[in-house]
Amino acid sequence: MSTAEFWNERFNKDEIEGGVFAGGPNPIVEKLIEPLAPGRAIDLGCGRGRHVVWLSAQGWETTGLDFSEVGIQHTKQALDAKGLEATLIQSDLDGWTPEPESFELVLSSFMHFAPEVRAALWRKIAVSLAPGGHLVLIAHHPDNTGHGPKDPAVLYDADEVASVFTAVGKDLGAQFDVKVAQRRVIKETANEKVVDAVVMIQRRPQD
Repeated sequence: MSTAEFWNERFNKDEIEGGVFAGGPNPIVEKLIEPLAPGRAIDLGCGRGRHVVWLSAQGWETTGLDFSEVGIQHTKQALDAKGLEATLIQSDLDGWTPEPESFELVLSSFMHFAPEVRAALWRKIAVSLAPGGHLVLIAHHPDNTGHGPKDPAVLYDADEVASVFTAVGKDLGAQFDVKVAQRRVIKETANEKVVDAVVMIQRRPQD
């Protein structure tokens, strides 16, 4: 089974079970984005569209990208149900080649790849951010023992993200300021600890 087929099945199952991939936005994502003035936004790996729908309702000119056909279909249905519009793209992230300075907001929510893959993605994100634009990223931290991937190679912390943007900024002649870099414990019990990395980076506005 391909990765896309896996997620197609998972999203269909999630729809039946009323799971975590639809509904309202992640509370941390909501808190970080709500103060920002709407502009052009893209949700990378948008899944069933909970953030695409929320961003569109907040006035953002939103694009949702996901390689799952089912995820894109569910996102369109959720938008239609609320009378909202967004640009939806079915593609993997390798095929995403953004125009420079094309977004005021890039959202990356719980995407986990090998180090070389995610570094290449973050470089694309840096290029795509307009001056003054923000990356908002949330992912499972290496200390996470709760739900989510267990392979330590695909987990990362805020410092890794920030270091890539610092290096890319030198290449682009741009500056990226880390506004938030957190190791956030969401839940801790005797059996598990749910820990996320939370990052917000802004491309510094041009003088």
